Amino acid sequence: MIFMGTRLFKFVQILFLLLIVGIVPPKAFATELNNIRVITSTFPPYSYDVDGRAQGIAVEIIRKVFAKLKLSPSIEVYPWARAISTAKATPNSILFSVARTPERESMFEWVGTVIDFDVHIYKKANRMDIEVHEPEDLKRYTFAGLFKDVKTSYLKKLGAFVHEVPDEESTFKMLDLERVDLIASDKNAAKFRVEKLGLDQEGFISVYKIESLSKPLYLVAHRDMDPKIVEQLRDALQSLNP
Repeated sequence: MIFMGTRLFKFVQILFLLLIVGIVPPKAFATELNNIRVITSTFPPYSYDVDGRAQGIAVEIIRKVFAKLKLSPSIEVYPWARAISTAKATPNSILFSVARTPERESMFEWVGTVIDFDVHIYKKANRMDIEVHEPEDLKRYTFAGLFKDVKTSYLKKLGAFVHEVPDEESTFKMLDLERVDLIASDKNAAKFRVEKLGLDQEGFISVYKIESLSKPLYLVAHRDMDPKIVEQLRDALQSLNP
């Protein structure tokens, strides 16, 4: 009897050690992985909602990441300000696509890059009076910009006046109506929005590229997410572009 009790005690000890080193994954870990909340923003052509289902270039990349993990979570699409606020306040959540800035560095765990970001300043083609050769020139003009967006923050730090709006489509409408002089936009996003609004692509031209913002956008995780889950997401993402 004592012998059997000793064997059982040793078995429990071994099982406990296996759980610690991760050879036998705890049930709680598996549950946490299955219950990840996946969040993105309205940012066509990379992420947007069509009849209640997330679509876009970045969305498909994230779906492939989860397919590697044999999961298929729903993806929530919100305006940018709500998306980032929700992700910051929600444990066990991830967010894409996010510009990496010093101000945001401590807000999240940075999993890896998802898409490229090519940021340009646009004007109406008929505005021959507008010329931009360096960042300082931007202070002379008015802008429309997305609320809480990295491009808006950049322009405001320069001293430019920015009419802040809840969605980037509105910035193109304001530019087309000449309510502002300029807007900042990712190049692919600009083409998508101009086409969606039924406007002439040749009616808008890039006058300047913001090199400091033209860097890849990231998949990020809540800063308190289990490090093992973050690492699994990172490995899956990196395996798509070895």
